[in-house]
Amino acid sequence: MIVGCYTETTSYPGWTGVVREIIDLGIDVHIISNLARLLNADEIDTFARCGRLQTSIDTIDRDRLKEVRRGADIRTILYNVLRIRGRAFELGRTPPPMEWICVPTQENIADLMEYVGCAIAGGVASISINPVLKFEDSQRKFPDLLDLPDTELRDVFNRFEKAAAFARAHGVAFALANRDLIEERLRNEPGSGTRIPPVRSNLVAALGKVSFYAHCLQEGRTRLCTQPWDTVVLSERGELYPCTICGIPLAKLDDVTQLEDALRAPAVFQWKQDLLAGTPSSACVNCLRAPAGSVVELAAMVRNLTG
Repeated sequence: MIVGCYTETTSYPGWTGVVREIIDLGIDVHIISNLARLLNADEIDTFARCGRLQTSIDTIDRDRLKEVRRGADIRTILYNVLRIRGRAFELGRTPPPMEWICVPTQENIADLMEYVGCAIAGGVASISINPVLKFEDSQRKFPDLLDLPDTELRDVFNRFEKAAAFARAHGVAFALANRDLIEERLRNEPGSGTRIPPVRSNLVAALGKVSFYAHCLQEGRTRLCTQPWDTVVLSERGELYPCTICGIPLAKLDDVTQLEDALRAPAVFQWKQDLLAGTPSSACVNCLRAPAGSVVELAAMVRNLTG
């Protein structure tokens, strides 16, 4: 179970009790938190019992991180990380595998090797370089890598390749979003006339309306995503969403007596049917995470969920 998709997990009063109840039921909890404030002993203990921890760290440069993440202090984040890992060892548990999420900008690419080095030292299991999302209401706009001139983009891509090799040499997974778009761009020589410009897609996401570079979804194709079938995404307001990305609610718990009734709501059923028919909603068409595929492939994935 994923906890913390729609807002900061630790901002909810009594969140530790809720997460512990879930864990006590034998359910593996994948928890998302910015770890931006000093955590108390109870919170550290709860994090240490989770199955996986995801946090957003764009740079280990203290001043730069404060600018990007509204005053977040890298010292506080890393201190929390060490305490969580230490508490897990104290409990006789393996520390929860940790994923660092990084949104690349021209400012933080320069310290990428140091970033990876700190991740290795902190016991991080994986690093994900996510695309730059341009929020409609955001005052500060960060350029996407694909906005860079060819020469700069090639230099940046080489930096990522070097950082990826460094990470993997120490057992840390490293994934670069939009890698296929970047490689396509770099394969086309300037002035050759063969370049297909990247397309910006728009999506009503969990945290607001965003735009980003993505592949167009061809007619009749669908997204190879099983989240509408195997993932329950609920907001603090009791709204049911089809996945962890889309910000369009399909049902409300206030309108039903049981969660199962919400999961069987007509809008939820139709969302699944559209995916299986190759006529997905605009949110799925513009998805920045799930790969494109055929309806046959998706149907096979869904069948496998039920054995």
